[in-house]
Amino acid sequence: MRLEKWLSGLSDRIITNSQAALNEYQQKGYPRSKLAHIPNAIDIDRFRPDPDSRISVRNELGISENAPLIGLFARLHPMKDHPTFLRAARIIVEQSSGVSFICAGGTSNEYSAYERQIRTKATEMGLDDHITWPGARTDPERLMAACDITTLTSDSGEGFPNSVAESMACGTPCVVTDVGDAASIVSVHGAAVPRTNPEELAEAWKMVLDKDPYASDRASAEGRQSIIDRYSSAAIARATLDVLSQ
Repeated sequence: MRLEKWLSGLSDRIITNSQAALNEYQQKGYPRSKLAHIPNAIDIDRFRPDPDSRISVRNELGISENAPLIGLFARLHPMKDHPTFLRAARIIVEQSSGVSFICAGGTSNEYSAYERQIRTKATEMGLDDHITWPGARTDPERLMAACDITTLTSDSGEGFPNSVAESMACGTPCVVTDVGDAASIVSVHGAAVPRTNPEELAEAWKMVLDKDPYASDRASAEGRQSIIDRYSSAAIARATLDVLSQ
């Protein structure tokens, strides 16, 4: 990291993929005049609303087509703060036992003990009948399109969390913790809550689930359009060319 900082003076531009990273690099003393922020591009053709996936995924995972479904798409790693997710899930289940959850994401050998700990905690909290653990998947767009809400519960370590923008591109509203660029990605089209606060997380989930169908459909369409406008490949290509031409 010291070598990277020293060599940064030789570069023409330094591009970060998140505002959070840009701020960090500025604080570490990288040359401010060379720093720029360009977000990740989102494949809006792959990540799109898909009513058929809502049916097929729920049939595959044994989840009722009418059950409110909340999805977490994150590898099993401590910074993703699965305990807060589970505590919020317990609060929602106590209020409405018909809610289901998908907790999708793989893990590494290094964090296998963490995975066992999280799965055990879910069992101890009486959530086994409500949470499905599909593991690592190569088709997150299908699972995201099947959800009524997706969520991000990280307490640290995030820059530009792709899963948030991808979910919104699928027309699925997202409730996030205020970490990295998550809050700016959801903007007015979802909700951001303080990290490590299961009560506020559960309340935000409930607020989204309780919207009337017309308002929910409109918010989903507006959320997807905001991703197209800000993070489509075309938008990011234009931003990159603009930075490189300066």
